[in-house]
Amino acid sequence: MQYNLKILRAFVACFMLLASTASANEAARAFVDAHGSFMRLFSPSVSNVNVRYLTQPGNEEDDGPGEFDLQLLSVGLSVPIPISVDWMGGVNMDYEARRYNFEQVQGAATATGNESLHKVAFTGRLSYFVLPKLMTMVAVQFGIYSDLDESLESDDYKVFGRGMAVYRWKENRQFLGGLLVSEDFGDTRVIPLFGIRARSTDGRWHTSLTLPVEARLGYFTKGKSEVYGGLWLSGAQYHARLGPADTALDVKVHERRVGLGLNLLLSKKLVVNLEAGTSLGSEFEFDVPNAGQFSGGLESAPYLAIGLKGRI
Repeated sequence: MQYNLKILRAFVACFMLLASTASANEAARAFVDAHGSFMRLFSPSVSNVNVRYLTQPGNEEDDGPGEFDLQLLSVGLSVPIPISVDWMGGVNMDYEARRYNFEQVQGAATATGNESLHKVAFTGRLSYFVLPKLMTMVAVQFGIYSDLDESLESDDYKVFGRGMAVYRWKENRQFLGGLLVSEDFGDTRVIPLFGIRARSTDGRWHTSLTLPVEARLGYFTKGKSEVYGGLWLSGAQYHARLGPADTALDVKVHERRVGLGLNLLLSKKLVVNLEAGTSLGSEFEFDVPNAGQFSGGLESAPYLAIGLKGRI
């Protein structure tokens, strides 16, 4: 617990330092004046601070004995770093703690009770407007995916990335394409990305497709709160040590969730998020021979999430 608090304190310290530098940069106003409309179409709900808690009980292995309840806490800090009228940088700092309560499987080499998996990630991003209607962007993430029980090993470290070009061909339409380097679909691989952003003429409806990892439809009320529904895919491999023999292995987590949610605007800078849904075709695997449980697919299980989003 003390180790986790140190990580969070380091995030906050870095965030405050970067925020003070970014706020003093006059390039921010020039960038927003030139490209604010473009960026709002690309991502209408932008926040600097995100805190989210998700609970998902009753996860059961397809055709196997494994069962677990999941509690997931995530904290994200995002700092824009304006460079010039056409250049925008930024830094993201993310911490995620997954708490698994496993049902004991007698005789399994990976038999265990409560286990925690952690993600600690720093992402640098850079956007450049080649033309007023064409933005290019790249992001590189350096992260630790581990149980953090012992000293870190090379398998605990991960490097992911994303590159994308976004073209605005109409006032309320954008097309995007790019490449994603991630573990969303298994081992680290390069995944093609394509999608659209679309907004209705009255500004109420917003469609966001970034296939194959996200499909989302949102509706903004007169008070600027948002009701939305979507499908989200994500994945990662965590290096951990489990079981009575403290076996070193990779835990493969691939989540596919379908849900409905509400972003309730409390003030101009604070939003409460509520979301509920179900997993659909998720996978959880102990990647070790003769694990005795969790060899792949999971049955569907409901989830509930609550969060806070803030702007500074």
